[in-house]
Amino acid sequence: MAIAIPSANLAAINSQLSDAVQAPLQQKSTFLSLPGITVVDTAAPLRIPKAGTSSPAAAFTAPGALIADQDVDLDELTLMPTERLSLKGITKVSNELIRMAQLNIQSVLQQRIAEDQAVVLDANLWNGAGTSNSVTGILKAAGITISTSADLLTDPDVLIDALAAMAEEYVTPSVLVMRPTTFAALRKIKVSTTDNRYVFDPSAAFAAGTQQLFEYPVVTTTAVPANAVAILDTSKIWVGRDISAQVTVLTETFGDYDTIGIRCVSRYDVVLTTPLAVNLITQSS
Repeated sequence: MAIAIPSANLAAINSQLSDAVQAPLQQKSTFLSLPGITVVDTAAPLRIPKAGTSSPAAAFTAPGALIADQDVDLDELTLMPTERLSLKGITKVSNELIRMAQLNIQSVLQQRIAEDQAVVLDANLWNGAGTSNSVTGILKAAGITISTSADLLTDPDVLIDALAAMAEEYVTPSVLVMRPTTFAALRKIKVSTTDNRYVFDPSAAFAAGTQQLFEYPVVTTTAVPANAVAILDTSKIWVGRDISAQVTVLTETFGDYDTIGIRCVSRYDVVLTTPLAVNLITQSS
């Protein structure tokens, strides 16, 4: 007597569908998780007072003598101007698909759409061109320090000098940002051609479960150019948040097509209180 086995009777087997949808491999959002940035919830323009550069004129003054005048320039930055555009997207799904799907396709799509928009937002907070009232990313902001070095990936002195130069300008470096391949190249710097010890202590590079160089936290993202390192003073980065990936299900808008719409909207802005807070160094060819 023949024994019925699963492989010969697939039509009789009720297949199951995992509740966990496997998302495509893509860049994760990193900007809003930078340590030390200031995030302000505002839908209207936010004016940030800014004192201009001045030469201190205080001086030791004799009793009854004229006190020297001291001039102070004042300026301001605007975060979230009225003309700042929102990121918006809409996905249409037929009601037949919603009914036929074995999982809650509506919930899955809402999550997927919000995650996709977060990736687009992250890319713009880093590298947005600022055209047509869109966001200007911090790596594209006017006045930031941009330089090249032939020894960036072979000589740690390049980064040490850059960190010192920022400190000389009264900014406090707090984060190093680079691609994973750049981080790997820096970690592989050896003492010499005859000494295979690493310059950077491998155990310190991942101390307490975090990536580090020179005891500064390292954030890895493909938003930074290849073979480049961005040194940031994140205390000088202000982010305005109006709406964060607000998802709305439109049940009637596309009723003529028996279709629902899933709309996702985000509105953010970012400014540097000083362009000296960003130092981008790229390996020269």
